[in-house]
Amino acid sequence: GRSAVSRNDAPVKISPISTLNPYMNRWTIRARVTNQPTLRTYHNAKGDGKVLNVDLLDAEGGEIKAVCFGDTAEMYAEKFRAGAVYDVSKAQLQSVRNKQYSNHDFEIRLDHGSVVEECTDQAAIGRIKRINYAFRKISDLENAPSGAMVDVVAVVHAVGELVTIMKRDGSETSKRSITLRDNSGSSIELTMWAPQSVDVGGKLEAMTSGGARPVLAVKNARVGEFQGKNIGTVGSSHIDIEPDLVEGAQLRHWYDEGGGATADVKSFSGVGGGGGGGRGDRFVTLAHLKDEIARQGATPAFWVQCRCHVTYLKVNEEGPFYPACPLKNGERMCQKKLRFDDATGAWSCARHEGEAVERCEWRYIINATVADHTGQQWVSAFGDAGDVLMGMPANALKQLRDDDFQAYEQALLDANFKQFSMKFKVADDTYNDETRVKVSIAKIEPVAFVAESKRMLEQIKKLEAGENIDEPRPAAR
Repeated sequence: GRSAVSRNDAPVKISPISTLNPYMNRWTIRARVTNQPTLRTYHNAKGDGKVLNVDLLDAEGGEIKAVCFGDTAEMYAEKFRAGAVYDVSKAQLQSVRNKQYSNHDFEIRLDHGSVVEECTDQAAIGRIKRINYAFRKISDLENAPSGAMVDVVAVVHAVGELVTIMKRDGSETSKRSITLRDNSGSSIELTMWAPQSVDVGGKLEAMTSGGARPVLAVKNARVGEFQGKNIGTVGSSHIDIEPDLVEGAQLRHWYDEGGGATADVKSFSGVGGGGGGGRGDRFVTLAHLKDEIARQGATPAFWVQCRCHVTYLKVNEEGPFYPACPLKNGERMCQKKLRFDDATGAWSCARHEGEAVERCEWRYIINATVADHTGQQWVSAFGDAGDVLMGMPANALKQLRDDDFQAYEQALLDANFKQFSMKFKVADDTYNDETRVKVSIAKIEPVAFVAESKRMLEQIKKLEAGENIDEPRPAAR
């Protein structure tokens, strides 16, 4: 006879995430949401849209991302909660485009026909970890490829100020730099982006200001390479302060027993890691920089930091920007200067001959003088550095030039006499067989006055003790 339990009432057969593939007709996974699902808006050639990414972890440690768009994204944004466990079924599986950003070959595509039900089986819920880490030592990251996703557990050695920056679309966001150390004898800079720069970063700033040095666990940080290796948060990143982990307890013991005071720390980022220092963490005055260039030249290239302001923008008739190619050159934007054909009314790029370039991306190319209390220096700024210096993206300034020339001229004037913390790259540049020293802005941020005041107080102490505050240029590596 028939079973007393109908097919619809039978216990659900749970498939491990690790076994999922597009050839499975029916499957159900039971998994915990490990990120904070946030509805995001995106812009592309087809228009605006909405997307929701959900990171899922099951009892076997399998991980997969679920993604949905448009109305479906809005619906599931209200359903999924961070930390909750759900049974997911009747969804499609599609290949992951970039494997280095994923722990699975496929991702789940949710639609209105998918079934997502919150699990109420407490025993089953208890078998799934809150989060699954695969920690790597900071020293291992020296050889990690740019763009790789990594998990790190380390001690917070220093917390930078919250910095507001302008995005290309004219909107604002914020970031904060955190210096991390671990017992591999290395340090690295973690860049936290909003909203974590505000909430998590704010907690860390308060803790370190009170003398604490908390342990931090970071899941899904992206490896970057700007003046050395660094890591940064992305949408799927998870950060845990003082995690209840064996690795965290080991680091706490190491740091408190003197590991944090060691001077022999290798820094992979352009931040101070200890006695070893990082590339570009040396503060100088402009007078010192000029003297150093005159005495030692600029080969090999070196990096320094300076607090200064713009005193003059050299702007030609076309403006401090150029029409850049927005097409991809590998993983990066091409950025080559475009040509406009009046006959066809279209843009063309020498690197992308034969390809249609529907629009140009205006990009800054700025020559300016900057000054501090000791002197002034000609510098150049490009791209993102120009965005910060001008207070708006190049596209916005170009629009001003076309629509309201008086407002455009005022924007150029307004860029003068604003104080910034600038990181300069100083290098010999050869053009037409003539070599000269070129100073370009590698990084520019509003002055973090609390941190800057602390630095100046340290310098005053050194001067009172009769010590020299001018740091020599590090030996070439």
